[in-house]
Amino acid sequence: MIARFSVLEMKKEDFEAAFSILSQFERQLIPAKEFGWEYITKRVKPSKPTLWHNIEFRDEFNRIQKLVRAYKEGKVMYDLNASKESVKDAEIAKLKVKVKELESKLSSERERLAYAAVVARRENIDPMKFEERLRRR
Repeated sequence: MIARFSVLEMKKEDFEAAFSILSQFERQLIPAKEFGWEYITKRVKPSKPTLWHNIEFRDEFNRIQKLVRAYKEGKVMYDLNASKESVKDAEIAKLKVKVKELESKLSSERERLAYAAVVARRENIDPMKFEERLRRR
């Protein structure tokens, strides 16, 4: 009888721990010579088949495996600027700038709306009736 393993069997903490180990190998915090399933499975609860059935983990494992081989051969050294985390950090920074821009635009539009309501009231136009007409269209 063949045992089937599911990613559902793996707790979120175990999944994160496995990815953390891969990240440590990428950043050369763990020596390249230690890289392998034995090292990973001794430190996390899920077995190799359980981890391997997760496509994200498998892709990340294969990426790190190629990188670790290059480390062993001396072809590559860890580059903080080229790492996956730094790419994510750059994307986060861009998104934060975009959020600030959008918040500024929203604030400006709110001011315009408030001014339009004041002008409408001066002209004896009920702003709520105007909004109702717009909704009907």
